[in-house]
Formats: sequence, structure tokens, C-alpha cells
Amino acid sequence: MYGSPETHKSIPARLASMSGYAALSYDYRLAPEFPFPAALDDAVAAFDYLLDQGYSEDDIVVCGDSAGGGLSIALVMTLRDRGRKLPAGIIVISPWTDLTHSGKSHISKRDIDPLMATKELRKAAELYAGGGALSNRYISPLFGDFKDFPPTLIHVGSNEILLDDSKRLAARMVKQKVDVRITIFKDMWHVFHMFDVPESYTAIRRMAQFLDSLWQEDRIEYEVHPGAYYRHYKGNEYRVLHIARHSETLEELVVYQQLHGNHNIWVCQLDMFLETVECNGTRVYRFEEIKEG
Repeated sequence: MYGSPETHKSIPARLASMSGYAALSYDYRLAPEFPFPAALDDAVAAFDYLLDQGYSEDDIVVCGDSAGGGLSIALVMTLRDRGRKLPAGIIVISPWTDLTHSGKSHISKRDIDPLMATKELRKAAELYAGGGALSNRYISPLFGDFKDFPPTLIHVGSNEILLDDSKRLAARMVKQKVDVRITIFKDMWHVFHMFDVPESYTAIRRMAQFLDSLWQEDRIEYEVHPGAYYRHYKGNEYRVLHIARHSETLEELVVYQQLHGNHNIWVCQLDMFLETVECNGTRVYRFEEIKEG
């Protein structure tokens, strides 16, 4: 219903700056003047525009926040259902995937969400749907299926009424064998990536790392190998014991043990385990695998 490439330029600008990849923001039509499927049609048109410019599907990652996050999922679902080749990946921030608002977080997070209110979202949902069923998978992509979806990164704040839109999306993707990673940022609010806070820059760096994992030939793989040895950038060495997905947050966790000294056991988020840090004026991996030999 509102917003434009101008009002939302901070996220693509920061992501482009941190990653070195080009970003395209497109001005899709808004409700209530242009209800569904206008926005989805425009998303497909923007995707086709990039193809007309000489990019291939493998060169494109679809990214969106809030309603744009739901639209990003709906775009990939539409391309898949039309038998088309899909983009290389998806990044969604606090995606609005359930316009029926059936998630429990609409109640449990009601008093701590500083930005969003379910009552206002219900009005917006009706205007966007334009009389269509709110459970339509292209309107509420949570109710679609995700077979053959590309690798997907989900960011969401723990204080959002839309938290369950992300958690349930990740859970359904896991069941359908999608390579999905979700990070729930503690005490963060809806699309905090737009704000000038340290957590915003940390989150966008992780988004840039996700892009590298898709496109860089010399990338550090998101897949961590249990039993493999890793050296921390400060010099300590560790052995990965286990990779697990947290039952509540669905985040992927690395369990690893210090090789020397007191042999402590540590647990770390997968994306944090693999992120880069600044050391002596250069960027290095927080943990780098010690190759055999």
C-alpha cells in the first residue's frame, strides 16, 4: 500500500556496498488502486527485465522485506508453477507470508512489537487481496508448497508479531527439503535492517555472505563438516562435533570442541561460525577449515 525504491533504498544500497553486487529496486504497483495480482505481475516483469538485460536466472537473487518478502516468495512460486527456471536464491527479511494472520505471534508479541499492529495489517490484507481469498498461495505464500525452491535466507526479529510468518515458512521449507536458513535476531523489531543500529550492519553482512556462498568460486561453503578441524582467526583450533537445528528457532547450530587447553564445548550459529571479521586491517573468516595435510 505504501513505500517505493526511494523510501526503502537503505537496504539494497547497504547490501550492494557490502557485497559488491549490483541491486535493482523496482517500483511495483500498490493497493488499493492496484490490488492483487498487480504487484505479482510487476515482480515477474522486473525479473524478465533483468533477463532482457542479459542476466541469467543464475545471476539473480530475489530479495524483499515485509510485504515485499511475501511477494518475493510468491514470485518464485509463480515462476516455478509456470515451469520456468528459478533464480539462484532468495533473501527475505521479516516476510509477511500469512495474510490470514493465523500465527500465534500475533498474540504473544502483541505487547512488545514497537512497529506493527495486527488490526492495521488486517485492513491492508483485505485491500491488497481485492476480494480474493487471503489463503490463496500467491497472496499468502505460506500456504503454498516449496518444492524445488532455491537456497533461502530468512531474517526476522524476535519481537515481531510476524515472527511466526518466518518460523512457519522455514519449518515448511525444511519439510520439503529446501536449503533454508533462518536467523531470529534477539530483541529486534520488524525490518530493523533499515535502521542505523549495529545489528543492522551485522545482518546485512550475513546477507552479503549468503550471496558469496551462491556466486563466489572461492567461497566458504555454508556446509560445515562434522569431524573437520577449524582454526579460529585468533589462533585456537577446534573440531566440529555436530550440526543441529534448534527445535524452536530452526536456526542451524554448530557444536564444536576446543582441541587444546581445557577442551571446552561451544555452540554457535552456523552463519556466525562462517562469517568474516576484521583482523589487522583485513577481512578474514572467523573459522577457517584446516585442510587435510
